[in-house]
Amino acid sequence: MGKAVGNEIGLDENFDVIAKVIGAHQKAIINYKIEPLNKEIFLFRAEKVTRYLNDFEYLGWKPYAKKVNVFRIDGEHDTIFNDPINKKLAIGLQSVLDDGAKALK
Repeated sequence: MGKAVGNEIGLDENFDVIAKVIGAHQKAIINYKIEPLNKEIFLFRAEKVTRYLNDFEYLGWKPYAKKVNVFRIDGEHDTIFNDPINKKLAIGLQSVLDDGAKALK
């Protein structure tokens, strides 16, 4: 086995944390098998798709949910948390949470 690469040269103060997150993500991809869920889901997705996908509308979620509600957010995957785009995302998320809370009462 080769030596693990770390942040020996000070590339980024978050390098080690980012490397751990990437490692956990890869492990999850290898070990987790998604199964269909008989539930309605809410998909918040960027309007501009910058990665190749076979399913541009539901981003692959359709076979795994009873219903997929799609909320399009201006921008692309890497910019939806930036101002001012993030405000539309926050409003949409809050709306879904509020509706869910009302349904529980």
